[in-house]
Amino acid sequence: MSGSNRNATNKAEVSSLLASSDCIPWIVVLISECVAIVVLNLITIAVFMTQRQMQSRGTYILILNLTMTDLLAGVISGSLQIERIGEQCNSWEYTFDVSSWADLIKFAFLHIFSFASLANLAVISVERVHATYRPSRHLFMNRRVYYVTIAIIWLIAIIREALQIALIKMPFQDRGKIPLVINSALYIAYYLLVFLVVCICYTSIFIKVRFGRRMNRLDNGVVMRERKLSAILFAVTVASLITLLPVITYICLRLFHPDFPSPKSPVNFHLRMFVLTCFISNSLVNPIIYAMRMQGFRTGVRYLLCGGAPADANMAAIPLSENL
Repeated sequence: MSGSNRNATNKAEVSSLLASSDCIPWIVVLISECVAIVVLNLITIAVFMTQRQMQSRGTYILILNLTMTDLLAGVISGSLQIERIGEQCNSWEYTFDVSSWADLIKFAFLHIFSFASLANLAVISVERVHATYRPSRHLFMNRRVYYVTIAIIWLIAIIREALQIALIKMPFQDRGKIPLVINSALYIAYYLLVFLVVCICYTSIFIKVRFGRRMNRLDNGVVMRERKLSAILFAVTVASLITLLPVITYICLRLFHPDFPSPKSPVNFHLRMFVLTCFISNSLVNPIIYAMRMQGFRTGVRYLLCGGAPADANMAAIPLSENL
């Protein structure tokens, strides 16, 4: 059966079970969520880019890359997910053909930003360990290291999506089940690897902070600022991992219990929509945490939205690193 014919068959099966009252509320929720992601992350980027203190800190290069990833997830991945839901609900026409490279690339963009975000969180965790154990050396680290690291982050995400496309293109006898099992295993392994790196890094930071030797007065200010920033980034990382946990749970459920719930049932549809909402919210939580935990960020947003003196003039008196 061709990709377009199989897609039409699946659409007929699902749409026969789903009413507009089931589909439209979820589409509205996801559109609202994507709009919020775009607005909040654009504000975050604007605040970060207008503060000279932040531009001089290597850590914020990684934070800015994470924010850009979240923005792209809301604009591209979110739009593609909404397109797929509309197709499943028979709200508009949509086809997916495994022989079309354009369709395969669109499929890759559904998840590439989430994988880039996870890799970015793992790298930030490692960077925080370096800042905790070698604060003086970290302070003068060459910015090119951060740019190379960002390139590696995106390379990892691209390689993962390339593997997924290769699985789809392979001529498996059971084209539906075997690629699903391998792809699910890759997804779970990727998440667990990031989770392991994050746990090791922040556990070592806790040990250093709790049992490390006392600092002299000269180093104390630098170290305390790094610790405050580490606490904020730890909260960001935990929140991101929590929002991705439902999709991991759902993948495991579908992998080990493929008939519970039935793939064609309305219950499964609503469950998938809930999981997808949590999955997309991964790109929404970071700006909220910055606003809750960074005094300098809140001040920057206030000047950006309400006007006032130029950002550089006002921010000079309130460096972000000292007002976390």
